[in-house]
Amino acid sequence: MKKTLTIMCVVAILISGCATHPNKIQPTYVSPENYGDYNCEQLRMEMLRVNSRMNQLMGIQESERRKDTAAFTVGMVLFWPALFFMIGDDQKEEIADLKGQFEALEQAAIDAECYELLDEINQMKEAAANEEAVRKAAKEEQKPIRRGPPSSIR
Repeated sequence: MKKTLTIMCVVAILISGCATHPNKIQPTYVSPENYGDYNCEQLRMEMLRVNSRMNQLMGIQESERRKDTAAFTVGMVLFWPALFFMIGDDQKEEIADLKGQFEALEQAAIDAECYELLDEINQMKEAAANEEAVRKAAKEEQKPIRRGPPSSIR
């Protein structure tokens, strides 16, 4: 019983060390008032900067998540020292901050009545949603098809 509890604690600690999927990271609050003096073009330029950095970090985060998942799988199944490779470069805090900045910039654009910028934001969101849907569809195509036993065996 004690050994089982110890193993469960170790597994829980290691799982919590895995990098979070970038889409599951919640934004931190950033006040839109930080951008209250910006005009529409300044808001647009800042959004492009924030979005670019956020996309870059989300790519790094996804890569770290995949590495952690592979190390965890190998560690649990074959070679436990592989679990030490799960200590990676988690970008969770910076991604959360950038997501918060983006939301604040979006609210500032609404307050400043930057309608063209709001259209661009909606297009970026739609493009991101379409990209995610394509990734999910591609991932589904890679899954092996599971079939039951032949009818003659039943």
